[in-house]
Amino acid sequence: MARSSRDFENGTIILSRDSGFADRFRAYNVWLDRQNKLGVIKNGETKEFRVEDGDHTLVVTIDWGSSNVLVFNMPAEQQIRFRVRSSARGLRILLSPWYATIRSKSYLRLERDI
Repeated sequence: MARSSRDFENGTIILSRDSGFADRFRAYNVWLDRQNKLGVIKNGETKEFRVEDGDHTLVVTIDWGSSNVLVFNMPAEQQIRFRVRSSARGLRILLSPWYATIRSKSYLRLERDI
């Protein structure tokens, strides 16, 4: 399949979500620049999203909770890897009401892979 000249101005975000008990059956929403929904990512998945080159923000949400906001520069024809996981791990799962009310913006943890 032939690529258009516009394809060469795009890069690729590769987002991996680990497998966890707390949100096992729920999908996370993936947002670019806080307003453009790229898609969803399910438990244990890795997905690729095409993104125009330039400066962007990335955030992942689930109902009432969200991740930290990451700022990044997407180079043309390059890949950037990110990973996301729930902060409700192990005994922290008992803190779910705390995350829902006080720390909703840190319920998910979004990191850039190096």
